[in-house]
Amino acid sequence: EQRAFLEKVTASLSSMGSEKPRASSKKKSAKAELSDALELVKDGKYSQAKTELEALIDSEGLTAGDKNKIMHGLGRIEYYTKNYEQALVYFSKIYTKFPKASLAPSSLLYIAKSLKKLGKKDEAKEAFTRVAEDYPGSTESAEAKKEI
Repeated sequence: EQRAFLEKVTASLSSMGSEKPRASSKKKSAKAELSDALELVKDGKYSQAKTELEALIDSEGLTAGDKNKIMHGLGRIEYYTKNYEQALVYFSKIYTKFPKASLAPSSLLYIAKSLKKLGKKDEAKEAFTRVAEDYPGSTESAEAKKEI
């Protein structure tokens, strides 16, 4: 019985290994992999997205903006899976290192939302106010004003 089971498992693993190369005969660029991983976040496939984003962190050929997208994606995963403390870490890295980056308003808004979820109302209000003041006219600012 054990031999039959092991043969079945081995056959299953062999077929899994042979499917992968056919699916991607060419190696994707890091930017293409990043785009695919961010789509997984949008689709709510957080576990798979997290694995792919974490694998991309040290990839060659990615700009600082791409690395911000990785951090933002990981932050969103943590936020959506209710790991608000970890979400704060990712979003804070973007906001503190790159306050002028395109993802800074969104990162600060997620910081505020995470603080609110953690019951830190005063800090959350301060962060929402900062979004509204520092990024006027942005969609994040409009959302933050509703929270103040």
